[in-house]
Amino acid sequence: MEKKDFVVEEIVDLNLAAYLIASGFQLLRPPLSIPNKRYRIFQFQKTPELEQACVKYFNRRAPVDALTICETIRSLLAASKSKGEGR
Repeated sequence: MEKKDFVVEEIVDLNLAAYLIASGFQLLRPPLSIPNKRYRIFQFQKTPELEQACVKYFNRRAPVDALTICETIRSLLAASKSKGEGR
């Protein structure tokens, strides 16, 4: 098994995850759907840049096109449905 040399940031906010992906951050794996829960877990590599992007998002300073966000949300929802419904 390969050892990870980084910390994983788990995010359950679909809109934040879509913003991060639209901003160029990569998901570490397909979204995880938790049985009997209405949310998904999105995993990113935790970096100072990721944290800074999250701060911009919550401070309403996120410079990403709205249509790009919508398309990314649709892709994330489709990916989480097609990749299995478990952890």
